[in-house]
Amino acid sequence: MSIEVWGTTEALDAQPGTGRYAWAIHPPRLYLTEVPLARSGAVATVRLDDSMADRYDIGLYLHEHGDVIGELILDPARFLRISGSAQVNGRTEPIDVEVRLPLPPG
Repeated sequence: MSIEVWGTTEALDAQPGTGRYAWAIHPPRLYLTEVPLARSGAVATVRLDDSMADRYDIGLYLHEHGDVIGELILDPARFLRISGSAQVNGRTEPIDVEVRLPLPPG
């Protein structure tokens, strides 16, 4: 299944700070193409491991740093949450970013 989430920069900027790597939600387009996921009703969960970027088209990484390893949960009516870790400057850093959905108009 594929997941694609779009938001405006203004709407994302209006989100409350969600930690050190909240900037990871920019630019305001997130996509995961044909990834395996688990569904519970409308909620989709994707387990992200270090081989995902090599096997799938995924627009989720910390710019020049590294791929995110962990979990993405998308509840279209309430939130998008990305939690796990990524390599940043040679260190493994924890990541936990949550965006309220649907996004307010920008």
